[in-house]
Amino acid sequence: MNRRRFGILLLLLGAAVGFGREPSFQERVALYDSLAQVHPRMRAKWLAEHGIDLPGYFEPRAPESTGLRLVGKYGRGPSVEVTGRDSLVFLSLGSEVAIVNFANPDIPKVLAEVQALGLVVQAAVRDSFLYIGCMTGAAGIEVWNIADPESPVFRSRVLTRLTDFCVQDSFAYVTSRTDSPSNDTFKVYNMADPDNPQLTGFCRDSGAAVTVAGNTVVLGDWDNLFTLDVSDPTHPHRVGSYPGWAISVAARGNICCATFGNPNQPAELHFKVMDLRVPSAPAPLGTLDSCGGDDIYLADTLAFISGYYTGGHVFRILDISDSTNPTSIGSCPTTHDHLGVWARPAAGRAYVADFLEGLSAVDVTNLADPRLDTTMLAAGLSEDITIQGSTACVASDGCGMKTLDVSVPERPREIGSIDSTRDNVTQTVAARDSFAFIGWGWRPWLRSVDILDPANPTRAGGIEVLDFPKDMVLRDSFLYVTEGYKFQVVNVARPRQPTVAGSCASGGEAIVVQDTFAYTAAGSTQIVNVARPDSPYVVSAISGHSATGLAVQDTFLYIPYAYDTLFVYSVADPLHPRQLGFAPAGVWPWDVALGDSAAFVSTSSGIDVFELPNPAQPVKTGSIATPYHAGRLTYAAGILYVTMWDAGVAIYETVSTGLAERGATCGAIRRRAAFGPNPVTRTLCVKYPSGSMVSNARLLDATGRDVRGPFHTVSGDAVEFDVSGLVGGVYFVRLDLDGWPETLKFIKQ
Repeated sequence: MNRRRFGILLLLLGAAVGFGREPSFQERVALYDSLAQVHPRMRAKWLAEHGIDLPGYFEPRAPESTGLRLVGKYGRGPSVEVTGRDSLVFLSLGSEVAIVNFANPDIPKVLAEVQALGLVVQAAVRDSFLYIGCMTGAAGIEVWNIADPESPVFRSRVLTRLTDFCVQDSFAYVTSRTDSPSNDTFKVYNMADPDNPQLTGFCRDSGAAVTVAGNTVVLGDWDNLFTLDVSDPTHPHRVGSYPGWAISVAARGNICCATFGNPNQPAELHFKVMDLRVPSAPAPLGTLDSCGGDDIYLADTLAFISGYYTGGHVFRILDISDSTNPTSIGSCPTTHDHLGVWARPAAGRAYVADFLEGLSAVDVTNLADPRLDTTMLAAGLSEDITIQGSTACVASDGCGMKTLDVSVPERPREIGSIDSTRDNVTQTVAARDSFAFIGWGWRPWLRSVDILDPANPTRAGGIEVLDFPKDMVLRDSFLYVTEGYKFQVVNVARPRQPTVAGSCASGGEAIVVQDTFAYTAAGSTQIVNVARPDSPYVVSAISGHSATGLAVQDTFLYIPYAYDTLFVYSVADPLHPRQLGFAPAGVWPWDVALGDSAAFVSTSSGIDVFELPNPAQPVKTGSIATPYHAGRLTYAAGILYVTMWDAGVAIYETVSTGLAERGATCGAIRRRAAFGPNPVTRTLCVKYPSGSMVSNARLLDATGRDVRGPFHTVSGDAVEFDVSGLVGGVYFVRLDLDGWPETLKFIKQ
């Protein structure tokens, strides 16, 4: 990822917020791309420093609501934390944790990839349990049984604000740092029963990093290092402090090693060994200047450090046998930002979490000369996705284009990739038949890829457009491309030799095409006549709605406004678009996709679902929390694919949300057969046109098996099912209507 690309935009963003001005779409793009470069534990600080408030960003939310059901997830994203036990290494990767066996260091084996329901910021292992800390989405701690590391079993979840946590004995110590100090908390959970963790005690306190030794918890905060007494888990309380911005902390026995930084001079770091013998008065024993990092791991008399600022080398080994005189004994250069570290000195290995390279194994057999040994599980930021049959092509910023097998949505798996060069921008992808097209951060900006064999995509050709593409749509033999300030039509009839057919001044962040018109979204929405691909021209514009996504269906154009509204416009006359309606949406909506009878809008906290009984008047019927800010949306054959930047790709099964529960009344007719309520608790009513013939009405579970027990009655123009005895989940009604099969999907609450 090219950080310099967003430097000026960040200044504009800060200025915009400072003057009370609405940030432009470019500034919003800069915000999320820049957040990706900040360790999740530090994002609250970053947001506060830039004067940005994202309501709900830190709120723990239940994973499911109405209308959508998460069926599969490819959570691969940047890595920030790593831990281990014996020869097993546990690496955070966006919204998943990979379990890797290093019993044979020359042939490491990935045993499993645990899919979490939030952005993973920490992980801990105790006995046969893996604890995963998530900062967003279903924020809190997930408990997994890893007695068989190849088949982890989910046990429970604690929903709570979380920035960092640690585990000692049967207690989990959780700290939360938000952009509002009044919401900061410290909590103690009893995890003795993995199926039923219990909140034991809490207090109002601040911290972005946490560690524990004995009865003393140490919190690293923006302005101070705090010590808390947890000898009584029901009554944790602060007992001491030491001034300074404590970036990372690691305690053992009577000492705590900490990295202190200077917020005004990011490269100015100090490594300190703190004396905890008197918890109420923590004091420095020894200091090593120009040293420190985002993470510290203590083993024997050694401290292993990783982070962005470590004097040029992002991996360093310190000797702390003399706590009054910590000394650097070895370091090695690494490829990118190493944010987490764990080590097994006895086995001669240390492991670091690299933002984009994934897991980096370092040979520390010679402590004075550590050497990078191998890297694996590379990952980038998921920006865009397109579906081609059973293959998903993902634009993965920092990792090129990835191909996923989504033939079984419940188990998406990576099968190939191309152009995994680091430090570049990859924002969009389009595909058809055996070719995909990707926007690229290096010349040529637009590349074609042969995906005839999805497991082995190969570069087929390229073309030099004016700038790297932000979004693309493929129709017939033309690729419609929107850039920062330009709209271009590329002829891909010969995909190995694409050529520019025409262009005009209409850039933006998103594009959709219908019939002979293209619609581009940016500071304003522009409508472009593409009847002649060699001579596109702007025919009209809709101003006042800064947007990064849009969708069109029939004569209706849907625009998610920059802050909190979904607008609907009529484009029956493209020269004179007019507003028809609007509906409130979540904060910072990003994209919109249209299903069979619903609209889905991605927001900073998840996905909003809108029913469209009248396309001009969307009705919000529910929302779900996604693992991280939802980005680009793609709808195909009843499945919604969601890109989530750091958190990978989520796959949702779409279900019509129907109407609110009203006893056993029927929902409005939208198809030849309509049904409601959905979700349902007692009676499901399926209504069909009067005079139609219905036969062979059956109730099926998610596997397609007949459900026995519930009965149905046929009366006039309706079939009613008693579902009160069913367990919660997804079910289907299948019936023959006038000789034609109808299948309707619903959720039993």
